[in-house]
Amino acid sequence: MDSFDRQLSQSGNKWMDFIAPEILISLATGPLLLGLVGGKALLVGLREVGELSEEIFRGDRLPLLNFPVTSDSDPDSSTTN
Repeated sequence: MDSFDRQLSQSGNKWMDFIAPEILISLATGPLLLGLVGGKALLVGLREVGELSEEIFRGDRLPLLNFPVTSDSDPDSSTTN
């Protein structure tokens, strides 16, 4: 086992021997938290944009369109038999 441990330490990266894993974890914590908070803010923003678009296209806010009334409103129901 001792020779196996020595081979692992010799074949490992040199910078891993120089920098402690705790420092690497602490350096990775900031971007991870920033990504999580940013993702949550993006989700809330997209949800609000979706709700606003529903409000814009809701039927009671659209103008009423006055269509002319014709006697032959359905051209498919003609009396040609």
